[in-house]
Amino acid sequence: MGDAPRRVQLSRAKGWRLPPNSVKVDRSTKFGNPFVPGRDNPFLPGRKVEDRRHAWRLFQGHAPNNEKLVAAARVELRGKNLACWCPLPGPGEPDTCHAAVLLEIANGPVCEPVGAA
Repeated sequence: MGDAPRRVQLSRAKGWRLPPNSVKVDRSTKFGNPFVPGRDNPFLPGRKVEDRRHAWRLFQGHAPNNEKLVAAARVELRGKNLACWCPLPGPGEPDTCHAAVLLEIANGPVCEPVGAA
């Protein structure tokens, strides 16, 4: 069995390339975090997104309830490494990037509806 999917930090360094089996999920893609630090919350106008950690927390609450996002993530991101610009966490630190949330959604268990017997 291969390695578990992981998060990759995008880079502009000369010669850097997106690793094999990786998908970019930054704000230039449909999987980007809609909560932008310093800007209004797109779902609650007038309420600012404070910082990157706040954006991550908002995405944690939003993403699992967004049926289209969950369905697309399970099809397009399952088994893939996910790349974003957020810094990687240090040892023992939580990963406060929306890509970490997407990894959980894409690779987590799938609950199928139970039909009438």
